[in-house]
Amino acid sequence: TEPPPQHLPKVMIDQFVDLSMKKFDEVLARRQDIPRELAQTKHRILATFIMTRGATGGEASADISPQVVALATGTKCVFGKKLKADGSVVNDCHAEIACRRSLLCFFYSQLHMALTQGQDESCKSIFEKRRDGMFQLKTGFAFHLYISTAPCGDSLVVKTCPGQLRVKKEGSRDTVRVKAPQLEGKLTQSWDGSTTREPLLTMSCSDKLLRWNVLGIQGALLSNFISPIYCSSIIIGHQFKHRHLQRAVCERVLGEGEDCLKPSLYGCSSAAQ
Repeated sequence: TEPPPQHLPKVMIDQFVDLSMKKFDEVLARRQDIPRELAQTKHRILATFIMTRGATGGEASADISPQVVALATGTKCVFGKKLKADGSVVNDCHAEIACRRSLLCFFYSQLHMALTQGQDESCKSIFEKRRDGMFQLKTGFAFHLYISTAPCGDSLVVKTCPGQLRVKKEGSRDTVRVKAPQLEGKLTQSWDGSTTREPLLTMSCSDKLLRWNVLGIQGALLSNFISPIYCSSIIIGHQFKHRHLQRAVCERVLGEGEDCLKPSLYGCSSAAQ
């Protein structure tokens, strides 16, 4: 059973955002191949996963050892004609999606550590072995997602068809609603169509966050080895609307027979520009 979402004091939220920005500047300083003007553009969107250990309910945030374990920026999806059959091209490069890819690398490294170092107290892995042979997150560890602006898709929908699945359409900056024939499988994307004439459709970030809150952020492959891991909180910078974000990332499936974790949702005023 997953622990309940953690409620964060404002000082801790600000600390998480500050840590995210400092880590971005640190990574940027090491990457001389990234043009300064590109990295500092006002349209940059930043996403990070922050790992904490220990209680987060009090004001003494130093006790939880917050650490940025994954970071990414991005606002684009690949054009269909640039897709590769060997998987060498990443389709969705929106910040929160690329950041979760980075988080999976961290999970794999921690699982490898748990397998090679054994299960004594000296093992520094975040995972511990269960009696059935699976691994689970050690007690006290939690993951928090920070995004400098609200995820695309349903969290940004105020009036027109809220609560619907939406996709990013190739060549468009907006998302479009998935229509009934597509949901019924009557209109499916094909490899030939997406790489030649038809616009590539990619699941919106709001829908992907919703999926993570049901299935976990660890992905399908890691689910064979570890118990599901969920975000304890989601922190949003710009365009934060609590009611719409809550509907988008969890409430759309409540009451439909799905078991969905409801992370704590926060907005912050010190987000990356």
